Amino acid sequence: MHFFSLLTLCNLSCFLLSFSLKLLLNVHFTNVLQNKQHMLVIIQTMKHQRYLGPSLQAAIKQVGYEYH
Repeated sequence: MHFFSLLTLCNLSCFLLSFSLKLLLNVHFTNVLQNKQHMLVIIQTMKHQRYLGPSLQAAIKQVGYEYH
């Protein structure tokens, strides 16, 4: 059980890293600050969730929807 949550956390961290890099590369310079604020919301949500809960999924969908 502990190994599974550690593995999930690692995968989630890798996903968020690639996700944030993708966002920063795909938007205009004027939107970079706004993207950082979105990522801060996701990171703050992660601190309150020990797993990929509905709040984090909603935050990722919201950011992804705006920039895809």
